[in-house]
Amino acid sequence: MDTEFVNIFGLGLGLLGIILAIYFYYKSKKKKKFYYLIDSYNIISNDAKEVNNLEVFHKKNKISTLTISKILIWNSGNTPVFKKDLPKKNKISISSEKIFDFSLMYNSDYDSGLTLEKNKSSINVDFDYIEANKGFIIKLIHSGESSDSVEISCKIIGGLPLKKVDQDYLETVSLKSKIKNTIFFLLGLISFLTAYHFTFLNIEFRELLIYLSFVFTFLFIISFFKKKIPKKMIEKF
Repeated sequence: MDTEFVNIFGLGLGLLGIILAIYFYYKSKKKKKFYYLIDSYNIISNDAKEVNNLEVFHKKNKISTLTISKILIWNSGNTPVFKKDLPKKNKISISSEKIFDFSLMYNSDYDSGLTLEKNKSSINVDFDYIEANKGFIIKLIHSGESSDSVEISCKIIGGLPLKKVDQDYLETVSLKSKIKNTIFFLLGLISFLTAYHFTFLNIEFRELLIYLSFVFTFLFIISFFKKKIPKKMIEKF
């Protein structure tokens, strides 16, 4: 290994150290935010009215529409969200025109003290805490015809607004992550091997390649460990 390459490699390590310091400073900033996803299956729609002699009842009450929705809510931030972080008048609330039934399908942390309580046309969610990258799934049977009939509201004091994602988000995030990881890894490897083996290249260009190899390696590591939707929650959903 020639002296020039050793010097370049040392400079690359120094650059990587600076990048890591900036990154971890940014990551140390606490972020509190909830993401949610709704998947619905309409069982009875208004079209059923066109079928003669067909009537559906729930607890002796005639219903014209019936939909089952699965609702996934998780803490997509990097720090736990505690009960005190939500205003008493604006905790997690799930509402629809009329709610027939509901249940907790899955909770990634049963020590969190998660409870559901029905209040007229809404379900109020209470908890002691929700860790980062943890969450829960609720099954809701309601009178709406689609996921658009379900509204979820919540406010985190000092946190980011509640964000809704669609079904494609699951596949897109997974695919994009795999593609990015592959690209960053290959670019980092190619840059390093080129700088190491092609000694006839001028020193400035070899130095640039070493820098790029460290940057791409850093991006690969960050992308690989970046928090995504908990795998077990996706399986349950």
